[in-house]
Amino acid sequence: MTAPFAIPFDKEGNMMKRSWGQAPSTKENYEFSETMTIVGYPQGKYGTSQFTLRDSQGKTYCMFMRYAFDMISKNTIAKGQLSGTWTFMRNGAYYGLKFIRTNQGD
Repeated sequence: MTAPFAIPFDKEGNMMKRSWGQAPSTKENYEFSETMTIVGYPQGKYGTSQFTLRDSQGKTYCMFMRYAFDMISKNTIAKGQLSGTWTFMRNGAYYGLKFIRTNQGD
């Protein structure tokens, strides 16, 4: 079992991919149901390459490329959208969104 960790968010409520103690707000890791839309492609070097996703409220989240590939290859994504249950993960100093499962009836 991993130790609990806090997710960094900016002043507008968008997830930050790293904070190094500079995040305006943090939230303890949690699960939530949401329809996410893929709005950005991977940028960066090596393990920091991340997709950008947007929720129904317009807030953005980061997702590591290797987990995005797994999510895309195992689920039906219509018009860039996927509904389900999500949580967060940490990889060193970087944070990312993680898809857990589609919701019943989706």
